[in-house]
Amino acid sequence: MDKARIDLEFEFGLIDNRCMTVMVNGQLVTPANPTVSFDITLPTQFRIDYSGKDNQTDTKLDKQGNIIADLYAKITTMKLDGFPVRQKYLYHTVTMHTTTGQVFTTCYAGFNGHMQVVLDQPTVFSQYILMNS
Repeated sequence: MDKARIDLEFEFGLIDNRCMTVMVNGQLVTPANPTVSFDITLPTQFRIDYSGKDNQTDTKLDKQGNIIADLYAKITTMKLDGFPVRQKYLYHTVTMHTTTGQVFTTCYAGFNGHMQVVLDQPTVFSQYILMNS
């Protein structure tokens, strides 16, 4: 079991100067403070909670039905003990569970719900290799 530090950075899509509420390990993440760091012991998993989106009014469409503005939060950067994780890992491994029961593999939260990030390797080295291969 290895101890490590996780650093996450988020991007927010605003609607009418509002953003989604994002909570990571009890820490509030906002556009003014878009980063969060915390210690873990491998293997582990952690949860990111998203709320505050009204699906009826917080996605703006043009006349052709294309999204032109959206209330969202997205993980843009993840580091494990200071080492950056490839974006491909985030898009293909992190699962988004919506409040309506849908599950997506993505690091983009355009729905209320939570993301589950699973780090199942016993050492920082093996977890980092898995995340970047």
